[in-house]
Amino acid sequence: DRNLALLVFAPNQLKSAGEFLAAELGREQAIQIIRKNPGVLSIPPASLKENLGGIVAMADYIGFFADNPLLAKLLLGALGLWAGYFVLYIGIFKPLWESPSRPF
Repeated sequence: DRNLALLVFAPNQLKSAGEFLAAELGREQAIQIIRKNPGVLSIPPASLKENLGGIVAMADYIGFFADNPLLAKLLLGALGLWAGYFVLYIGIFKPLWESPSRPF
């Protein structure tokens, strides 16, 4: 439901990633990680091994915002407003205003 891109990966890839997670984290934690971020199944086991701590943290992050969509929208909206201010004011208006040859 959350990650349709998994449909393009071979079943062996998905299975080997799932088995690796279960072996390293235990079955229950692996299931929780996969539910929060199904895309983790697209990562080869060798890469999972190198980045397991980061993958667990990212799954928690993704799961939190997937479970709290209103909060995610609010935070992304605030980020968008900040980026808009930065681009418009800092990037355009301020340089025009401070320009010695400003047109107004």
